[in-house]
Amino acid sequence: KDGKIVLQDKSSCFSALALVHGDGRFCGKNDENSNKEEEGQGDYIDACAAPGNKTTHLASLLAELPSPSSKSAENSKNNKKKKGRGKQNDATNKITVYACDRSSKRIEILDKRLSTIIPEDYNNELNVKVQSLHQDFLKIDPLDYPNVKCILLDPSCSGSGIINAPDRHYNLNQSNDDDKRDKEEKERIESLSNFQLLALRHAMSFPNVTKIIYSTCSIHQREDEDVVHAALCEHNEQAETTDQKWKVVLPKCLQHWTRRGHSSSTENGKDDNDGVGLTDEQANCLIRCNGSDGDETNGFFVSYFERESSSNSNEVMSKNISDEDDGCQWPNWPPKGTKTYNGEFANIVADDDNIDDGDDEGDDAINCDDKEEMTIEKVAPTENKTKKAKATTS
Repeated sequence: KDGKIVLQDKSSCFSALALVHGDGRFCGKNDENSNKEEEGQGDYIDACAAPGNKTTHLASLLAELPSPSSKSAENSKNNKKKKGRGKQNDATNKITVYACDRSSKRIEILDKRLSTIIPEDYNNELNVKVQSLHQDFLKIDPLDYPNVKCILLDPSCSGSGIINAPDRHYNLNQSNDDDKRDKEEKERIESLSNFQLLALRHAMSFPNVTKIIYSTCSIHQREDEDVVHAALCEHNEQAETTDQKWKVVLPKCLQHWTRRGHSSSTENGKDDNDGVGLTDEQANCLIRCNGSDGDETNGFFVSYFERESSSNSNEVMSKNISDEDDGCQWPNWPPKGTKTYNGEFANIVADDDNIDDGDDEGDDAINCDDKEEMTIEKVAPTENKTKKAKATTS
């Protein structure tokens, strides 16, 4: 309630982490890219931000980065004189996170959360600020935000990966006919994936954006690998130059995570659409979490995009780091005196009735205004015991 700590599923922390540290630029003092501040400073958009867990996590990670250099500030100032209509961060020494949501109710929750977690007097001391936007991301003109370099897209999804309520994505009151229910669910997932593809294609259209995270709390391939494949094909086919094209890259900060995406050559990759078309190399750059198979998280999916012309190579980035490798070390993390979590809360079962409106894992499945198209009702808990995820902090 005081905003001093935010509990969030471990997998949900991957989105902001990969966006900030995916390229390894600020990972460790000895990283060859760690001093390239002028390349990494720009503004961010959280496209579907409310209720704000991932937004505030993103802001906290950005607050740990080196402050923009004077050269970066001068470049930012000069950029304002170029093409664009100037909805820019006036404080050139601050990184701005634009937190978008089209729902008036959800934007109120977001604003309340921001004011609690990042008080105004404390906000003035940070090198990052969060600005909420009551606006539909799909209606944002990319030319209005030329200083935006990174986009976090965690859109509405089926929520099928939420393991403490595995049947929440079904409306069991609609019908007792399993075939009819399955048909309705498939139609709903198809509708969601169409929206997700539209949102990802829009994110790719921002001319100055260099990094995108697309993530869902869904385990359905139709919302995950299929969307990634379709977006890459459709956008890159229309791109006029290599600089405009996108590719998937394995985030350096998640190289240790062994569960990866599905390709057209794997059995899993053929479940939903007779092969998604992703190569093994591309699929190995995608992160999956499976709460029912030992990951101790909710089911989750993360894809990290960079421009085709970027220096990061899939051939290198798709390899796992060994246990002996130090990997990616984040600056000043963990804070001195931090107590290590050893599973003390593993047996605590979440009570759906007590889930607050600000719970990302609960709201991700229903953060869409099209209630008549995407109806979700709370259902009775299943009798089968489901493995619960461990709590983690962000």
